[in-house]
Amino acid sequence: MPDDPPSGSTRPPWTALLEVPSLGRGGMESVVAMLARGLPTHGIEAVVVCTESGGPGVSELRDRGIRVEVLGDWDKVARMAELLDRLQVGVLNAHYSNLGTPLAHARAIPVVTTLHNAYAWYGPGAFDEMGRVDPMVDRYIAVSRSVADFTRRRFHIDGGRIDVVRNGVALDPAVPVPEGAGASGIRQELGLADDAEILLQVGRIEPPKGQAALVEAVALLRDECPRLVALFAGDDGDVAYAEDVRARIEATGLEGRVHLLGRREDIPGLLAEASVAVMPSIFEGLSLAAVEALGAGLPSVLTRTGDAAWLLGEGGAGPLPGALVDAPIADLASLDWGQAREAARVVDANHAAALAEALSGVLADLPARRDAARARAAVLEEELSADRMCQETAAILKGAVARAFVPNRLELARTRVECERLGDLQAVLEEVRGIDRRQLEKQARLVDRLETVATTATAILDRLRIRRRRGRAASSLAARVTSRLQRARANESTSREAK
Repeated sequence: MPDDPPSGSTRPPWTALLEVPSLGRGGMESVVAMLARGLPTHGIEAVVVCTESGGPGVSELRDRGIRVEVLGDWDKVARMAELLDRLQVGVLNAHYSNLGTPLAHARAIPVVTTLHNAYAWYGPGAFDEMGRVDPMVDRYIAVSRSVADFTRRRFHIDGGRIDVVRNGVALDPAVPVPEGAGASGIRQELGLADDAEILLQVGRIEPPKGQAALVEAVALLRDECPRLVALFAGDDGDVAYAEDVRARIEATGLEGRVHLLGRREDIPGLLAEASVAVMPSIFEGLSLAAVEALGAGLPSVLTRTGDAAWLLGEGGAGPLPGALVDAPIADLASLDWGQAREAARVVDANHAAALAEALSGVLADLPARRDAARARAAVLEEELSADRMCQETAAILKGAVARAFVPNRLELARTRVECERLGDLQAVLEEVRGIDRRQLEKQARLVDRLETVATTATAILDRLRIRRRRGRAASSLAARVTSRLQRARANESTSREAK
């Protein structure tokens, strides 16, 4: 872990490496840019590393004095490893990119992975990838409760390792927000009537965002809402799907009613002109566009994905600042990968009809819904702020660094204890060896004494045996002498009688 800065230094004590594929225009990229700008105010220096390509966000961050590295395609693993070492990185925060995860893990640098969506449509490879890196991840940050729940169920991640930090937004003071309809010049640019009711959808044109269903909903409202116009602001994320959306616009005769604007740099102006924001997403994390719309006091029609119900305050008193529509897929975690991808591309007629009904209701009650949106934005002002998001993220990153640091300290302490124990064991071993030597010496003396006793006993036995043999010989001699005496006496008696 990097050392603390010297006294009086303004450099934050730790460096967080924010890893992201690129810094293009998108919700995830915007969140990374906000973290890079905001983490230093909470004691963490941020360095952004783009592992695949750059994007417009690179120069924007560099202009603010934030370091950004773009690895590109050449020897990116070695370059990432070199950055981890040279920058003395304290923590790696990965955003949909895992190039640095094994490199950081090998260096005992904690890894915190941010989950920006319910990753339901990226195929079974995503499951394998999550399984590969999960043992190397210290903690996860989910941008919504629904993302945390999905990740826990689909990828079998322990929910205790997932923290929820909802996305926040920050208005760029360099970009003025137009006030009042027509002030931005967008209506004139697109040739829209002053009284046009504008539906605004912000996001890449791709299946999970559900733009095809919104086209069908606008077609259903053609006669009921003749002043209705829909603006889609976003790049073509999926070329085939974007072509399908254009074909639907043409097939339904909505060329003058639905406009695909592509990437726009004037989102605040679009929000100021819009009557209602729409996010018809099939899947969602926590839509940054929806958060921005509510922050601007704009009523929204959202599908029940990515904590949308929490965002609009469902269940509270008074009218909603918009409307909620059931998503065409109720339980993403129960689908296999192929089903999820197919469901994202198919326009559900019920989904389109529900969107049309919700839009009609909000437009019919627009003044009250605008008031409700402003009131809800005021309640969530702190909750929706980028500073709150950065503060909560910083706390989690610092916690990861602390947890990585404490085990190292504990390991050192355990090593010292083990050494002390080893010293104690050596002393005990020497004592045991001393006891063994004394016992052996005592046993040797005992053996010597026993050998002496045995020698003495053997000598005594030998003497006893000699005495015994001598006794037996004397007894035998006495018996023979007695026998001869008896025979002599008998012969003498016989001789007398013969005379």
